[in-house]
Amino acid sequence: MNYSSLPTRALATATIRSTVYRAVVLTGLLFGPWMQTAVGQIVVLSEGDPSVAWLDAQTEHIESQLADTSVQDELRLELESQRKWLRAWQPGSLSDRALWQTKSKKRLGSEPSLDPNRSASALRRQLLGPGARPTARDTSQLERLLKENHEDLGIRQLHLHWLDQDQYRKAYCVEIAQSAQRVYDMIDKLPRQDDQTRLAAIYCAYRRARALAYRELPEVIAKRPIQNPDEFQTQLLSAYELLRSLAGPQAAEFILLDVRMLRRDHWNGTALCLLEDHADVIDRKWYLKKRRDILRDLHWTFPADEAAAIYAQSFPEEAAAEEQL
Repeated sequence: MNYSSLPTRALATATIRSTVYRAVVLTGLLFGPWMQTAVGQIVVLSEGDPSVAWLDAQTEHIESQLADTSVQDELRLELESQRKWLRAWQPGSLSDRALWQTKSKKRLGSEPSLDPNRSASALRRQLLGPGARPTARDTSQLERLLKENHEDLGIRQLHLHWLDQDQYRKAYCVEIAQSAQRVYDMIDKLPRQDDQTRLAAIYCAYRRARALAYRELPEVIAKRPIQNPDEFQTQLLSAYELLRSLAGPQAAEFILLDVRMLRRDHWNGTALCLLEDHADVIDRKWYLKKRRDILRDLHWTFPADEAAAIYAQSFPEEAAAEEQL
């Protein structure tokens, strides 16, 4: 199945209204009023294994929707993706590995550290180098260098990388997006471009799009409400389109953002298959967590429970912390 054109095609025409409309259409076609459940969870009364009976009924329902020739484009791809995943899943046999063998992926390479004036390299080692143990003095030095050399590309990129760490990403997503845009603009204005600067620009575009995606997380919105949803929608989609125009479709380094953008438009089956296709290049924790989350979004209780148990067993501290939220 070819997923390469979906994110760009699906997002190019997206607006808040069209996203809601597609969600309604998806819900209506997949889980119409004749169904007894709200979101496609088929309840089966059976004397046998309930998970097997559920799987048979769910697959049969999807097949019936695919038999409708009026179902086309993204919706057909979504249904086909759901069917593909369910066909690969055997109740009780889910593991911490992908459901199917993955193929080699397009890789761009690691993000380059730019420092044309050699003003940031030493501090970068102290803040972000292997085994680094940053001190308050180090962060104060970074703040001072920013004030003294606010147009220095190396220092600006270092500041972006310092901000855009896991522990700061939700709290400072607005600042990260602004910083990434500034570094991108500085790279774009360089008199000469080479492979390293072009790759650095792609990563700036990725960091900005990812920060904007974090911006709409419920826990972030609760602390920093989005004042203009229409304007934010335009910013996020534009940032994502820029990344895709620079990196091409489905670069392995950015696949989790592709998954996120599909999920926000309710193409959960497509997102799930994309996740499986790239399981070998995704950090194991994120693969297991996102798989669990997508299965829950689909309201597929039996596989979702299996996925949740595997994630909790593999990363008990993270799973326990989530339950306390």
